[in-house]
Amino acid sequence: MDQYEYIVHWVLARTPAQRRRVLDFGCGSGKVVAKLRAAGVEARGCDLYPVDRSRSVLATELGIAAISPMVEGKIPFPDNYFECVVSNMVFEHVVDIDLALDEIARVLRPGGVFLCLFPDLGVLREDHTCIPLLHWFGRESRFRVAWAASLRRLGFGHRTFSGSGRAWAHQACDYLDRWTVYRSPAVVRRAFDQRFDSRTHIEDAWLLARLGRKATWVRWMPAPVLRCIGRRFFTVAFVCNRPEVGSATTGLLNDETRSINNRCESESPQIP
Repeated sequence: MDQYEYIVHWVLARTPAQRRRVLDFGCGSGKVVAKLRAAGVEARGCDLYPVDRSRSVLATELGIAAISPMVEGKIPFPDNYFECVVSNMVFEHVVDIDLALDEIARVLRPGGVFLCLFPDLGVLREDHTCIPLLHWFGRESRFRVAWAASLRRLGFGHRTFSGSGRAWAHQACDYLDRWTVYRSPAVVRRAFDQRFDSRTHIEDAWLLARLGRKATWVRWMPAPVLRCIGRRFFTVAFVCNRPEVGSATTGLLNDETRSINNRCESESPQIP
């Protein structure tokens, strides 16, 4: 089962058929949206597209209205519109996590569910480059390019970037600098818990589903061990809910809390 199939199965199994209005936040080319709509779900997608690329993304299969561009980080849907929001490998690319989570909390109805999959700074393998620990180095690190180049020569790394050795390493590091924002687990917990309730980690269920028949080899492991394997080597996977009306969790942040979050994020440890 691939990642897209897992999300579709999760939505179909955990949302009532009569209340399946689902948003794919950061939908990219719209593959999850397409699969959900094919299964009878009222699915929509949104993302940041250059030159309104959303008008050409799977337009023939989905229709233009199914995928909407975001402007200045705003989700183009009214308050309390969706029963479920899913996000697949998006938040390691989000610069303003406070704005993104505020917007998701706004369009998600009270009690609605949010499925989130993305790597935080605790993962050991950087997925976009396939170089272990590369995202742990600071941008000004003297050793980062050398580390990436050395592991590339040993056979690690995606073929997405051209060249070999240091040339490949420079491209990989430039990609991370331009397109990724890795946050510590503590920063992630704080940001989500300020807006959502009942955050439950499901890396164990995610890992078993992704492995399929091969899961026989690890199914005997305790759930905490499977969750640790999933979080350390692949991705963080958790589910949370927008608080019901009257809950202590407000769902939106003031400027002072945003400032605290930004300061904590800037203090996340990195390899010098």
